Amino acid sequence: MVTASNGREALEVFAAHGGAFDLLMTDVVMPYLDGRRLAERLLAQRPEIRVIYMSGYASHTMVHDALLDPGTAFVRKPFTVTSLTARVREMLDPGEPVSELVSF
Repeated sequence: MVTASNGREALEVFAAHGGAFDLLMTDVVMPYLDGRRLAERLLAQRPEIRVIYMSGYASHTMVHDALLDPGTAFVRKPFTVTSLTARVREMLDPGEPVSELVSF
């Protein structure tokens, strides 16, 4: 796992690692570059990267305010290890059954 403190730093980390990532987990609201724009930029370079957005705001608020498209992978903060693990597994192994504890 590699971390970055903001969207701009995440772009630098991505470039430094040659884009060798399978999953991006990003907060929707971040300084310098928000999570949606970060994902758009990384997906333009590697369309196969899976993306999970997270936020402390309610998921319906994210969609209503057009920050995220309906059906986007999302986990609400605070989340449990169980719900996060289930969401990550769902993204990396599509089609596998996922726990009902995942928050959308």
